[in-house]
Amino acid sequence: MGNALLSDVQARAEARRIQTRDQRWQELVQDAWRRSMAATAAGNAPEALRWLERVHRMLPNDGMVVFALATGLMQAGDLARAAEFFQDLGSRYGLAEAWAGLAACARLLGDSGRAATATAAALRSSVPNPTLRALAAVVAPTAGFPGWCGLDGDGFVHVGDPRGVEISLDGAPVRPSWSGSQSRLPEG
Repeated sequence: MGNALLSDVQARAEARRIQTRDQRWQELVQDAWRRSMAATAAGNAPEALRWLERVHRMLPNDGMVVFALATGLMQAGDLARAAEFFQDLGSRYGLAEAWAGLAACARLLGDSGRAATATAAALRSSVPNPTLRALAAVVAPTAGFPGWCGLDGDGFVHVGDPRGVEISLDGAPVRPSWSGSQSRLPEG
């Protein structure tokens, strides 16, 4: 009985030690994250990036951390590293913002093919918001495409320039009624 009691006491002490260690780890992660956000708010990009790198070392598979690090690297001009992180996020999560980040990095690195591929992935992954539209408008011609298009959840097709655009649904031509650079698709 004495040994069983001792083992139970030891087991509870070990559980408390592990819990304390895990809590301390979380505190360190949160502290590094807060410091990176504070440095960002203060306009100190190198310091923010230093803390983001630390958070990433602590949580290498956290998508939010990886996205923040990729964005920080892009802003710091480390486009090649940022592109690799954006590529990974886009591939893993299909996140339009990651594809757009990759497209922007690739464009700035002079890789118009990769920029076009990433822009196309972003347009497939999300409603084309104004930022994505502006990026697509710059990337499409440099990659040799006549334009771009994207769909939203409300049944509208968005295009860079509606002149000369032909739309077909299930092989049947659709006559778009353009309002600016968007047209509602027929129901069904």
